[in-house]
Amino acid sequence: MRTHVVILQDILLAVLLAVLTTSCELFVIGSQTATATPPGRTQRSSTGVALLWTAEVQQRNLTAATELMRHSSGRPLLAIERHELTDDLDRWHAILRDTDVQVVKVDTLSTTSHRVMMQTSRKRVVTISALNEQNLWYVTAIR
Repeated sequence: MRTHVVILQDILLAVLLAVLTTSCELFVIGSQTATATPPGRTQRSSTGVALLWTAEVQQRNLTAATELMRHSSGRPLLAIERHELTDDLDRWHAILRDTDVQVVKVDTLSTTSHRVMMQTSRKRVVTISALNEQNLWYVTAIR
């Protein structure tokens, strides 16, 4: 009886070693050709705030677009500064309406400052400077 237990232990040990030392996949969950998911429109990332700002401008929601913006120093925009942005945002609305963002690249300038480059379906490149202030990202400049 004891020899059967020893043989059974040896077999289990051999199977365990074989499973641990092989380099093949035993289980595959999900697709092997998974594509990168596009970033969401959120203020939690520099890419997200750039996409959110772009969506607000495309929908001509200029109040929401200016709320996503800050001065380059990080301070909130004054009411007069928001008002002065109206013409610029109208111009960006004309440029960005009826376009889709095709390519997004992020250039990390520092831990709190990023440059987000977006290419639209019309082959225009829009560069948005983003600033992290209290764990939220804001747009500081658009080129």
